[in-house]
Amino acid sequence: MKKHIFIILLAALLLLCACVPTPDEEPVLPKNQDLMIQKGEATQAPEQPYTPPEVPERFVYDFADDNWTLHADAQIVVPDVPLPMVWVRSQGISQELLYRLFEYFGNGESYQIPDMNPIQTKAEIEELIQHMVDQLEDGSYKESDLTEEEWNAAIEELKKKYRAAPEEAPEKDLNTDGTYILLKSNMYDTERLYLEAYNYQRTIGATSYFKADGSGSNFHYYRHFYNESRRDFTMANAVPVNAASELPEELSYADAAAKIKEVFDLIGEPFEIASVYLIDDAANGSVDGEVRKAEHYALCFICRRTVNGAPTVTNITGSMRMDDLFVIPWEQESFRAILDSEGFVSLRWEEPLTMLDTVSESTNLLPFSEIQNIAEKMLPILYGKNNGHDSLRSVDTQITSVRLELIRVREQNNAKQLKGILIPVWAFYGTCHAVEDDDYSLYLHYGFGGGSDGYKGDEILLCVNAIDGTIIDPLLGY
Repeated sequence: MKKHIFIILLAALLLLCACVPTPDEEPVLPKNQDLMIQKGEATQAPEQPYTPPEVPERFVYDFADDNWTLHADAQIVVPDVPLPMVWVRSQGISQELLYRLFEYFGNGESYQIPDMNPIQTKAEIEELIQHMVDQLEDGSYKESDLTEEEWNAAIEELKKKYRAAPEEAPEKDLNTDGTYILLKSNMYDTERLYLEAYNYQRTIGATSYFKADGSGSNFHYYRHFYNESRRDFTMANAVPVNAASELPEELSYADAAAKIKEVFDLIGEPFEIASVYLIDDAANGSVDGEVRKAEHYALCFICRRTVNGAPTVTNITGSMRMDDLFVIPWEQESFRAILDSEGFVSLRWEEPLTMLDTVSESTNLLPFSEIQNIAEKMLPILYGKNNGHDSLRSVDTQITSVRLELIRVREQNNAKQLKGILIPVWAFYGTCHAVEDDDYSLYLHYGFGGGSDGYKGDEILLCVNAIDGTIIDPLLGY
């Protein structure tokens, strides 16, 4: 499949990778987190009833630059609860929670883990020695960039290993009940708990960093289709649906949503369904040349955490960009599941959070009129023609909804720990569809950070700090 990775070239766009001063307004110091928190802390008395911010019913905006167009006629969604500011950290998946998830998704079956320390027999080592000797004789060892002396030394080490190796490898009990394996890295001074359990039917796994010095914590589940026709469900033909939508006969929205709720109950933390798509297994040939019509259908549930009833952002994809190589990458929390007529096909919960201290239960917000002025000035910079992407013949950007939600931003001046703060933002969701000069069509991710020829659903196209009006890069988290 043809892949395209785009790089933001203009200095104006590079500024968007951090909190950027609002145009034509008194500048806000970039990344001054203390000032932002001070500005956002609520001043109303706790006994006062909460009043949602006044907003228009829709955000309407149009911009055109030759064949680069941007259209918005989007519903503005405001939660009926106050939006807090809360300190958070990377959580990982506890062993207790993993046991519950393992039991739920395991379906009472037996699972094995990979052999992390396989023991080589004399026959296996002898075969490897002979192979290295052959490479030494025909000169192909030079492709390894090792000298002849180094190659011979490696052969001698294998001969020592051969003398101590068993004739037959001892049997190992690789069955698992879902207990983590501790993995250590001396190179990076990190520890993580790891599980990858599998059988013929399913794979269940998790990775957790509890020292908050490494990213990549997740839980994942996949159901295999070895004995069935292929079911490579994709978002290429995704259609947004809800409980009232007409679905293929084999699918039940209510049954699938009930299974999602069961997982929420297992986790024991507040999550909700954010959006649902009807997807299928049709293929257009872009991956392996195979073209086929849809034979199976499924529902893709995109879920999110809520904090005191306030929703967090969803659907952030793109190429991870790091301005500082010494900063640990940290993606936003995400929760996505696919269910067909038989139940869960897959579930992936990335970067779960732990709530720490609450800074403010009801955060002071800028008037939406100021947010709208910022959006109308920044959207053409992000998605207009003069942004350095000359290979694109046309770009059609559609804003489909504007939502007041929470996003996690990193703690300022803390490059070595995954700690941050949830703050209110105005998230502008939509799609960015582009056509290149060679007629290749693709959907672009946030800030042109990569693309795909398959529809991925609505994504965040612009994220404005609701406290001070600065622009937040959701990929970087600041």
